Amino acid sequence: MTRRVKLIFTFSILLNVLLVGALGGLVLNRVSDRLGGTGAVAREHLAPESRQKIMGIVQRNRVGMRPAMQRVKESRDRVFEALAAETFDPEAYEAAIEELADLQSHVFLERAKVTKEIAVGLPPGERRKMAEAIRRRDMLFSTRSSGRMEDAGRPSWRFQPEP
Repeated sequence: MTRRVKLIFTFSILLNVLLVGALGGLVLNRVSDRLGGTGAVAREHLAPESRQKIMGIVQRNRVGMRPAMQRVKESRDRVFEALAAETFDPEAYEAAIEELADLQSHVFLERAKVTKEIAVGLPPGERRKMAEAIRRRDMLFSTRSSGRMEDAGRPSWRFQPEP
């Protein structure tokens, strides 16, 4: 290969690597904003001063929620273990589901408290923007966050004994 071909080839590879990295970063940023919670809402819809206040509240509460989220994860694992057991035990499955629902309910209530703390410090216009963003993302009442479908106006999935 001539020196010119080597230079073009090297330049082409570098350009491709940069483009792939840039596209990957854009896609990752967009996905994280769609999946993100309050931080993504704050970045998209609120003034910088409000954003800083909200992110401080979120960060402070996130640390306190880690143990609860870990308990939810462990409880979810117990549900799957009960479901996948060699011999299915309906009582063990029911107990695991009830425990998971209670833990998720606790997480939901904590998120609602954080949302209230955030809303208290926002002016009415920004609070309205935040409410609309939360509604669009179904963040506050989603079954993933609350564990209680009846909170979202949907039928309950909790175990109901037959009459």
